[in-house]
Amino acid sequence: MKMMTEEYNLKRIITIMIGILITILIFYGITILVTDKKSSDTINDTDTEIQTKEILIGSIYNKTESEYYVLVQLSADYSNMYSTVSAYQEADLIKLYTADLNSVYNKKYFGEVSNFTTTYPTFSKTTLIKITNGVITSYYEGVDQILDILTVE
Repeated sequence: MKMMTEEYNLKRIITIMIGILITILIFYGITILVTDKKSSDTINDTDTEIQTKEILIGSIYNKTESEYYVLVQLSADYSNMYSTVSAYQEADLIKLYTADLNSVYNKKYFGEVSNFTTTYPTFSKTTLIKITNGVITSYYEGVDQILDILTVE
């Protein structure tokens, strides 16, 4: 009788172990199917693009090109200039970076009067500055003047 009880307990333990193993394998298989499907969907549906055209005013002198423009613009002027700026950037002439003067990170460069003689200039309105070899060589203030400079023919 003792032998039969031990045999029964052994069979019961083996049956439980097999049940647990099957349950683990089922959950593992489901996890693989679900995560593999989500990761392949994410990879195929998402195009990642690093944005390099918009910069912070504090980094206007840190670009690799020897000559480039930085358009510091107020949000109110953005819609008036969008198509011209986009066309200029696509034309791939002198590199053009943009900086949003209304951004929290750029607000300290906003002033009542523009000043381009300090290490970091202050801007009172939308301004296009040309930087050559780390020095501001020219600047254009106001939307009309900037659009004349950036118009690509």
